[in-house]
Amino acid sequence: MAIKNPITAIAAAIKKSADIASYYATEGIDLQRVDDELSAQRMQICKSCKIDGKTGLIMPFYQCRVCKCFMHFKTTLLFDPVESGKQGEKVKTVCPLGKW
Repeated sequence: MAIKNPITAIAAAIKKSADIASYYATEGIDLQRVDDELSAQRMQICKSCKIDGKTGLIMPFYQCRVCKCFMHFKTTLLFDPVESGKQGEKVKTVCPLGKW
């Protein structure tokens, strides 16, 4: 499916990320961040990832083909809010393929 207006689509994705962050904060979910250097290293790994000969990211949103997370957000987090919620304890954010 082609995106008719990428600017509108990107704006919607950014709003969704902000809504998610706001929800987590309201629910008391820990959104502790890693430093900028580690976040950049993780993002670079994601950008170079290949799955079945294709890029590992769905563009233009930088969404992981495996976990479906928005990587500009996930790569900044120390703890995974979804997995932490499921397990009832803090779980470190990781690549589902074990690349970081």
